[in-house]
Amino acid sequence: MFIDVCSVRNLGINPIPQRILTPEGYVIVEETGNKSYTPKRITDTDSFDIDLPAKVDKHTIWERKLLDLSLRNNLINIHQKKDVLQLIGSGSEVAVGMLEDGVGFNIFGIPLGWVGRTRFNGIYQEIATEDPMYSFALKEMKDRRFHSFSAEGPTILALDAIRKEARHYLEENGANTLYLTVGALKWIDDDGETPHFAPILLIPVEITKATWSIKWTGEDITANLTILEKLRQQHGLSIPGLDTLPETDGHIAVRKVMNIIRRAVMDKKGWDVEELLFLGNFTFNKFIIWNDIHTHRAMLDASPAVSSLLAGKLKVKDIVPPEGSVDLLCPSSRTLQPISADSSQLRAIRDAAVGRSFVMHGPPGTGKSQTITNIIANAL
Repeated sequence: MFIDVCSVRNLGINPIPQRILTPEGYVIVEETGNKSYTPKRITDTDSFDIDLPAKVDKHTIWERKLLDLSLRNNLINIHQKKDVLQLIGSGSEVAVGMLEDGVGFNIFGIPLGWVGRTRFNGIYQEIATEDPMYSFALKEMKDRRFHSFSAEGPTILALDAIRKEARHYLEENGANTLYLTVGALKWIDDDGETPHFAPILLIPVEITKATWSIKWTGEDITANLTILEKLRQQHGLSIPGLDTLPETDGHIAVRKVMNIIRRAVMDKKGWDVEELLFLGNFTFNKFIIWNDIHTHRAMLDASPAVSSLLAGKLKVKDIVPPEGSVDLLCPSSRTLQPISADSSQLRAIRDAAVGRSFVMHGPPGTGKSQTITNIIANAL
């Protein structure tokens, strides 16, 4: 029989009290362990300037107008539902570095005998560095294991629901919404009483069902632009410098990112940055449009129409379409027609296929919708 003394101590199981003889007589000595739950101190002293002016272009303005800043958006207000699983957070900077290096993490439930401390909204409190649970979670994380605050069975059910929803969204919309979020901003609503939590760093991941593990997809790791925009618009807090995340030794400087936000909100009563981890699907109503603008900036810039909007002047050349027989200009062998089209509609389909920009107009019932269907079919 073997006993893992380290794990036993981490579970809070200590030796029975000892009766020791001293010059003053017998005394009872009890090993209680360190039960201090004081917040961990900030150790990163790198200087940074939160007053630097932010660079704003039309791309940024378009993206901002598409963001959902309401409490319905779980990028603003994390909801503890079946599509979000909270993990025990410890050593976030090390964990992010391991993910960036291609390391995968298996996910397990909370060990027997341990219980997290919840708030009224169902979100578990941050684990203090002196808490035995923190030491255990840090050791497990270095061994490529994450633990949730739920038991093993509910953890597996939550992982399966999250995986299915992420796969469905990817198949239907072509965008990944599954993220491991690192750090959370605790912010107070206008009533001065209700705390909300918004994720800070978003790491795109994928779930492997066979081992219930997560791994970084290789897509960009970004700051939560939605909460940053809410702070700018509704609270007068502009936090520049997070468009490109700071790095240390080739990895995201997680602690520095947290400290930048912590310093920006330090004058707000009740606001704080906590080391919380969540795994789930994070999206909002106009996410697909926002994602296209955010991830395909170079492709949009290459369009004469879009570059005209960006520059504020017309860059589209006035091209006169060729004249001639529609049968010669639009041969059926080169033009797809899922829906029948007349000669004028065929010319519109041809012009769109060769990349010309034009305005198509006509009274109701002249086949504009059918023409758009044919244009899309040829584009695909």
